[in-house]
Order: sequence, then C-alpha cells, then structure tokens
Amino acid sequence: MELRFITFTLSKEEYALDLGLVREVVSGPQLTKIPSAVQFVPWICDLRGHVIPVVDLRKYLGLDWDSDATEEIIVLSKGNRIIAILVDSTDEMLAVSESEYEETRSGNIKGTLRLSNKIIPVLNVDPLFEHGKVIEERVEHEEASSSETLLTVFKVKGHPYALLTEQVREITKYTAPFHMPDTPDYVLGLIRIREDLMPLIDLAGILGLGRTGSPETCTLLVTVIKERLAAFLVDEVDGMFAISEDVLKVRGDFGEKTLAVVDLEGRLVTVLNVDKLVDEKILGFSKKAKLKEKEKASDEVQILLFKLSEQDFGLSIEHVEEVAKTLKAKTLPNAPQYVEGVVRLRDEVIPLIDLRKRFDFPTETESTNMIIVELEGFRFALGVDRVEGIVSVSSTSISETGNGSVGTRKVAKLKTGELIPLIEIEDVVEMKELEQLTPSPY
Repeated sequence: MELRFITFTLSKEEYALDLGLVREVVSGPQLTKIPSAVQFVPWICDLRGHVIPVVDLRKYLGLDWDSDATEEIIVLSKGNRIIAILVDSTDEMLAVSESEYEETRSGNIKGTLRLSNKIIPVLNVDPLFEHGKVIEERVEHEEASSSETLLTVFKVKGHPYALLTEQVREITKYTAPFHMPDTPDYVLGLIRIREDLMPLIDLAGILGLGRTGSPETCTLLVTVIKERLAAFLVDEVDGMFAISEDVLKVRGDFGEKTLAVVDLEGRLVTVLNVDKLVDEKILGFSKKAKLKEKEKASDEVQILLFKLSEQDFGLSIEHVEEVAKTLKAKTLPNAPQYVEGVVRLRDEVIPLIDLRKRFDFPTETESTNMIIVELEGFRFALGVDRVEGIVSVSSTSISETGNGSVGTRKVAKLKTGELIPLIEIEDVVEMKELEQLTPSPY
C-alpha cells in the first residue's frame, strides 16, 4: 500500500503532510489581516467568493520569518471544516511505501518520511481544524464537497495543462536520464527514482510544442499509466485546484490526448488524458522494484552518514527521529564539557551534545546539523558538522572493530569499499547523565 504526501518549505526547512487533506494550492495569495483570538490565525483569504481562515504556520511552529521566501497557501479540508496554511513554497508530491513512513509522534510532528537521501518530518495538522472553528464563527464557511476532483496544474512551454491528481504519483526535481536507443525523440531516456525505473518523457514533444531547451531546470511529474510508471518533463507546477466534477466534462472532440478543458479563475486549462499520452511499448521499459519487506528488513540496514571534522561517520537510521539545523543552545551549569546546553525544538526542550567534543575532534567550524535520537525514552540532539545523506548496506557488511573503541564498536563497508565507523548512541552519554540533563522548559 502506498502513502501519498505533499512536501513544502517553511523557514528553509522541509516538511510534509498527508495529501488526502489537501484541497488545492494557491500561489501569491491575497491575505486580509483580522483581529483574532487565536494569534497564529491572523488572516483570511477570498477563494473564489468564499472566505477561509489562514494559519501562520511559522508562528504556530515557533519558526523564524524568512524575508526572502515567496508565499503559497495550502487549502486543507477535513469533514466539514476547511482552513488554509501559509508556507514558503510547495516542493514535491511523494508516493512512499509503508516501510518509508514511521509514526514518531512528538508535539506537532506525527511521523517521519525516511527516504533514501533525506528524512522529512510529517506535520500533524488535525489541531488546526479545531482552532479554525473559532475563526469560522466569524467568516463564511464552505463545506468540503464530496463531488470535487483535484487537478495538478502545470506549464509546458508556457501553456497551462493539468492532470488528475489521483494519477500523479510524485512531483520531484529533474534527474538526468540514461540514453535509450531507437526510441521517439520525446523519450529522453530512462531514470531511476529510488527503486523505480521509468522512461522520462518530454511532454512538450508529445504535445507538438517542440523540445524542451533546458530540462535540468524543469520539474518531473511521475504518473501511473496502466499500472506502469512514467515521468513527464514540465516547466513548473502551478498548484493543485479542486473543481466540481460537473465542470470536468470529457471532451472527445479535442482528440484522444485531451480529457477536458476547464475554466480555472478565468484561465482555460487543458486536462490531459494520461492513458493516451505514451505508447505502450515505451511503458514497457518501466520496471517497478518489488523487494519483499521481510527481505529488505533482514538483508539491508540504512545508515545516516555525517561528517565530524571532515571524517565520515554513520548512525543506524533506526535510532534517528529527525535531522534539523543546529540551534543556539542555552548553557547548562555543571554539565559535561561536550554538552552544549539545551535547545528548544518546536515545543520541546532537549539536551544538545556536540559529538566532536565527545570524541575529541576539532571544533573550528560551527555545527550545521543536529540529529535527534532517543535512548530509553529520553530524546536528545547530537551536533555534527553536517549530515551527508542515507545509504543502504548489507547487514553482512557490518562488523565489529574489535579494538574496544568507545562509541564506534562497529564499522560498515560501503559498496564503494569505504569503511564507515558507526556511532553507538549508548556510548555517547550515560543514562544517569541523560536523566540529569533532562531540562525543564525555559
């Protein structure tokens, strides 16, 4: 079973939320400030004649304002409640397996997406609908219609097009393809996204608009076509819009590639029939990996890689709850020298341990990332130079060092042959010290 999420940026950090809650995405919204009893719901917006409360998500999460950010709102609905959240930008739409999502409820975070190259916290937005009720007593309210269809709208050579969002598996950044001989010009090659292999299609070529000039600046829409995967190259994604199913009338007179033409806020948008865009022979190159979860769990171990004074180290991903930018710590009196102090991560105060100091590495540069881990119910942060990414290694490639080293009793051998010392969090700090470091809120 696949789970679908939309990711977005807020104060230069990436977050995700359940795609099933998303009604539409609107760029450059016109917001009206109102006096409000709820300080993080300071605005309303007019969405096609209906007034909707807007949450200042930065204020809600206690994040700093980013003056350089553009702004979008994500309109959410649940039951008969509707509310919008203000974000810097929406980034991707992801379809992940159940094994790539883990519930890790902590404050406003309800889980994490553990992808091959990053970890993304998933927000719990359910409480926002409760706060929205206060606002909705003062403004008009539109119930979420059960007869609406969600469209993903994008541009190809400046022309607006759309696909049914239910057919879009992911929205992601450009990936350079491997060349495929003896294929039409619109097939740019094969790409691999995580474990899935699929053709990369230049949508401009299919639509008779010529070839895309600079594909590396474009966005990819990963779609499901007859149980096969294909990635379409588009200029940019404008957003997602909910329309009445009555408006989405199938038009056969525009050709088989066109499903319908809809009017979105005075703009005519062509809804493409994804099933008719690509020849079945091309779809035959799509191969979806089907590794059994039990085999994956027993044969592979995921390792989070990070730097300490330009040396690579690893930490088993099972210990990692989150990766964040290093925050300024408040000093704790009489704490060990490797304890920087405590930091406030959203609504929780946790100790910050500088791994460089803990293992006697130089600290000339500032730590840029902290890794949030848990040990016997206690959460704390590990300060490192920077996090590099996530790799998968065979369980047989991990061995004991046999030298009695504190903190690095095991080493992993990567497919490149490189040896990565693995940090054991049990060796980073003793439980009695951790209990003493557990702070009260400040």
